[in-house]
Amino acid sequence: MEKVALGFKEAADASNTSHWTWRRLADQGLVRTINLGARRLIPRDEFERVMREGAGKHRSGKGGSCI
Repeated sequence: MEKVALGFKEAADASNTSHWTWRRLADQGLVRTINLGARRLIPRDEFERVMREGAGKHRSGKGGSCI
């Protein structure tokens, strides 16, 4: 059975990035998260969207994706 949401570590492992990258994107509002008890999770469809489209623009403002 496929998970409906991923923790920051699981998202990092699946995308070959740091869990801090995912947490920072979530804190900036670039990645939608849900709370399940004390856990903050990334819904599977949001993870797939970020992997497909990227999460937002670079700080330089020149476009592109953070991930």
